[in-house]
Amino acid sequence: MVTQDEIKLVLARLDATPSRLKFAIAGMGSFTVTEMKNHVKNAETDPIGEAIVRIHMDYLQHQKEINQGHAHAPDFFSNPRH
Repeated sequence: MVTQDEIKLVLARLDATPSRLKFAIAGMGSFTVTEMKNHVKNAETDPIGEAIVRIHMDYLQHQKEINQGHAHAPDFFSNPRH
């Protein structure tokens, strides 16, 4: 379950996202920013909206852990694939 505060936060983040972008969520499809906002507004009853909110909140939590030194950002260059 998502909270109203989480919904408001994600809507604010989406408001700052360029409208020309589209996002794909595995198993759910691809969405414009406007479509994502509509799903997030109904996240308490919309599984896609709830998933979008969870993805944003997980991302923010991981960023917090990185900033506090409890996690590390992935280093894509340390193990190059040939």
